[in-house]
Amino acid sequence: MSNNGNIVTMRGIERVYYKPDGSVLVNALRGVDLDVPSGQSLAIMGPSGSGKSTLMNILGCLDQPTNGSFTIAGNDVSTLDDASLSLVRGDQIGFVFQSFNLIPQLTIEENVEVPLFYRRIKAAQRKIEATAILDRVGLGDRIGHKPSELSGGQQQRAAIARALVTNPSILLADEPTGNLDSKTGNDILKLFDEMNEEGLTIIVVTHDDVVGKRCDRTIHLCDGLIDKDTQNG
Repeated sequence: MSNNGNIVTMRGIERVYYKPDGSVLVNALRGVDLDVPSGQSLAIMGPSGSGKSTLMNILGCLDQPTNGSFTIAGNDVSTLDDASLSLVRGDQIGFVFQSFNLIPQLTIEENVEVPLFYRRIKAAQRKIEATAILDRVGLGDRIGHKPSELSGGQQQRAAIARALVTNPSILLADEPTGNLDSKTGNDILKLFDEMNEEGLTIIVVTHDDVVGKRCDRTIHLCDGLIDKDTQNG
């Protein structure tokens, strides 16, 4: 693990959801302070309703905190508008989801090319980059196949390739092994380990203690606050 300072710094992060009449519906986050060193693998754990999903959405620039400051790679993102947040998301963050979220009508390399298309990268270059990253995740021999022609583990590898093709600073994974059997899930976690050893910061939201213990560090949320912060290994 390399540490080049903090890639993520959060101070006093609160997220309040309001009812239509303006009264408070739920205090999802109640003042979270979090530093994530560059190159660390971090697991976010906690019971349902503890604030895990809300914290992940803010880390992924999918949502804004109600109060507090949040920087990614030294850039304050806590006050950005939607368009600026979208640019940060595209540049800094790769997403991996439990349900893969691949487009069924496209081949896996076309799926992987989608983020590059939004960056206006030319078709020939998109193909080169998508092929290279699919090769990296062990799917070089499946090019031309659609998601329905792949196993769950292969679909998750394709989703990881799509997340990595833009060379993000942070890989954000939400229950990435939740739809996989234990052996296939373990293969995916090994791939994460390799990426982490190469210096990629990985943040995983999980219910699974096995996944949590593989990370350098685990934080447990309870009632919108960090209850425990444990260095593993």
